[in-house]
Amino acid sequence: MTVFFPRGPARSQRGFTLLELMVVVACIGILASLALPSYRAYLYKAKAAEIILVVDKARTALAALQAETGNTIGRPLIVNPNRNARNPDDPAMTSCLVSDLLLKCSNDSVRVVAGLSVRDLKFPHLGVELAVSAGDSYMTPGPGQFKVSIAEDFRLTRGNPALRETARQIVLAVHQELKPAAFATKVGTDSAYLYFTLSGIKP
Repeated sequence: MTVFFPRGPARSQRGFTLLELMVVVACIGILASLALPSYRAYLYKAKAAEIILVVDKARTALAALQAETGNTIGRPLIVNPNRNARNPDDPAMTSCLVSDLLLKCSNDSVRVVAGLSVRDLKFPHLGVELAVSAGDSYMTPGPGQFKVSIAEDFRLTRGNPALRETARQIVLAVHQELKPAAFATKVGTDSAYLYFTLSGIKP
């Protein structure tokens, strides 16, 4: 015996219209365009934190140099990048004592500064490099004053537009993060100069 059940009212299956789909896609596009700049800024800020850690490491190395020599960086204790460095693990900085009349170190008075290597100052994955100095410019002759420069490494970014854009955004991000702690700054499209005191107190 076969039993038949009565059918209920037919259900209409309605999909999305083209207009509704276009509205949804447009809303997603607008939201994405609003979120993308914030996301990029967050990424560059996170990458800048890697460089800021090295700046703190440089400050520690300079403070140790002051304590070791019993002299204050700026003047008479001048600090320059190590021009004789050949290997990544070589010291990144040299120092010397000068009198008020001298502006440069004599070759026999130059000593390497421990605590910071050339490798520490290179960021090939970001396309930038750092340099640390003290007492070698009109901005850093005062007690405990030093300069940190961050610049695009053109040897790496030449011919690589994506890395060049990353490098320039990193320069700006580091400048923005460290500017409140510096007593003077200068920023361009491919480099930034920040001037600090070891004490953290602005002169």
